[in-house]
Amino acid sequence: MNKKLLTSMLAVALLAPFASHAQSRSSAADINPHGLEYSDVTMEIPDYDEPFQRDGRRVPTAQILSVKPGINEGQVRDLLGAPLSTENGERGAEWNYNLKLDVADEDFIVCQYKVVFEADGTTVRETSWRRYQCRLAMAALAPQTTPATPERIDLSGDFLFDFDKDLLSVEGMQVLD
Repeated sequence: MNKKLLTSMLAVALLAPFASHAQSRSSAADINPHGLEYSDVTMEIPDYDEPFQRDGRRVPTAQILSVKPGINEGQVRDLLGAPLSTENGERGAEWNYNLKLDVADEDFIVCQYKVVFEADGTTVRETSWRRYQCRLAMAALAPQTTPATPERIDLSGDFLFDFDKDLLSVEGMQVLD
């Protein structure tokens, strides 16, 4: 059997559980809007006998979710540990991680995760998953929040709209904001 076909079939089989979590299909630009670079992982068929070609670190979901724009590099180290590698990208310093995300029982996937820092090199600018499937896996692991109970607000149409118009008035937009 063709190596590429076998690799594609393996990838589909491993990632199929995440397809049900996708509410809408994102483009590559949505997942990695700034085109951050990742190193490729390659394997030959005999290499599949090794348990893991790319190993990752297990980090509690809450700690991964806590890495957000505005935190400093010390906080990132406290949450994720030392990066696997660092580099200077077009958008700033980049820290690269390989993280194990649980998918079911004892199964997991290893996902490449990047933390990009502002020009000052100490404050997080953004984070990015290399693969869409990893973002889906992370979303599935994130604690589900209970939606807030909607609050009813009664507003006068006379105030929101100008006379005989179907567009919001400037004052109406301010009230809704």
